[in-house]
Amino acid sequence: MQIQIALPDDIACSLETKWGNLERKLLEMLAIAAYQEGSISIGKVRELLGMSTRLEVDAFLKAKGVDLGSPK
Repeated sequence: MQIQIALPDDIACSLETKWGNLERKLLEMLAIAAYQEGSISIGKVRELLGMSTRLEVDAFLKAKGVDLGSPK
């Protein structure tokens, strides 16, 4: 499934300057939020973000300040 959102150009440019690739940033934010609320597993985070290993996912989540204990 593909989802599209519309952002005003000035906001998109501002966010892209700060975050870089907006599509990737939004995908990461979605994966983090879904994991934190218990909607997806670590394995699904790995799949969604195209990561190769569990260690890569753990490092990513840790860098984002996500508790690696049990999600809610």
